[in-house]
Amino acid sequence: MTCSSTRAAASATVRASAAASLEQVVELTPENFAAEVEGAGAGRVFVEFYAPWCPFCQKLEPVWNGLPQKLREANVPTKIARMNVDTYTEDGAAYGVTGCPTLMLFENGAPSGQKTGL
Repeated sequence: MTCSSTRAAASATVRASAAASLEQVVELTPENFAAEVEGAGAGRVFVEFYAPWCPFCQKLEPVWNGLPQKLREANVPTKIARMNVDTYTEDGAAYGVTGCPTLMLFENGAPSGQKTGL
């Protein structure tokens, strides 16, 4: 295997791993928010309200994408989700989001904790 093919294979592995992690993070929209976060049996849901252009959100992204696997390994039943408040501004405002990222923990459909910024 040449150096360039080794690099290409490593790069493909990293991309596949990142894609698999992202699949474990629920992308919230106004259409699925109630079912995923507030619905009966939703349990504990940790939501990141983010904007794609936000440098702090970009810095948090790899950590956020790895969180579902880490929680599963620690046997902590928590769904990890995120909502783009640049696209869904009114939905973020409904939960008092004034800055990005805003991290909010929901337990049984109700907000139980919040942190804005890094």
